[in-house]
Amino acid sequence: MIVFSDKAPRPYVELPATTSSEAFFAQVAGSASHPAILLVGGSDHASWTTRVQQAPMRFDRRPSDFSHAALVCEWDRSAPERSWGLEINLVDVAPSAQRPEHGAVTLFRVADYLDAVRFPNLAVIDVPPPSGASLDAVVEAARTPLRDSLRYPLLRWLAAWRAFLTLPEASPHPLANRTPHPAAALVAMAYEAAELTLVPAATDMQHCPELLWANAKYWRSAVGANVTITRLIRDPEAKVRPAMPTPIEVPKRRSPPGPKPKPKPKRSAKPRRR
Repeated sequence: MIVFSDKAPRPYVELPATTSSEAFFAQVAGSASHPAILLVGGSDHASWTTRVQQAPMRFDRRPSDFSHAALVCEWDRSAPERSWGLEINLVDVAPSAQRPEHGAVTLFRVADYLDAVRFPNLAVIDVPPPSGASLDAVVEAARTPLRDSLRYPLLRWLAAWRAFLTLPEASPHPLANRTPHPAAALVAMAYEAAELTLVPAATDMQHCPELLWANAKYWRSAVGANVTITRLIRDPEAKVRPAMPTPIEVPKRRSPPGPKPKPKPKRSAKPRRR
């Protein structure tokens, strides 16, 4: 877990809660020049559960602002919504699209996270490469997620987290059971390829979005001194969207067409009287 730190947090840009997602990404993409970490806080039930269940990783035991982590591989400054990246998405990507030969990694666009109701919280952590190094290795590592499957069994972690989010009381807590959040683990594994440590050894096997956020804020000696963080929090209380109505709404059945009206018999013309 993360213990209390007496060090001042790294300064970061906090945008007003009235900022739109489009404006947030436009500001970030305008100054970005290499891959970056995207943190997202969702409002659906599974994302809400993820946020709440990361509370043991915080010294104040409060829910995390974030439920998902992803790697933005290329920024599009002219149209930020077209910026693309790689992720392991536990909520919004169907299991059939998460191919085992790709380690469940799929491509996303920033446009997928513009809905302020579904994704109220956003943050981008821009980690520059070490002096003389390139972050191309980060993207290449994310594109080959099975490169270190003994240390990073992403599919096994994905299965454990999916089971936990479906019915938490029937499964052991993944972080307490040393089962990393696969989305955060993918990001950490990718940055390892550029010799950047996002998760300290003391919290190894407890990767999660909250840990990436806290380490970026406080752990300057490893993550680096020139990290830039931009954050937009529109749901600090981890509110979940209202439950859907029950029973399940189904399309209304069309009433069968009635019998066709019988055609009126034609009247025979009467002979005119002379």
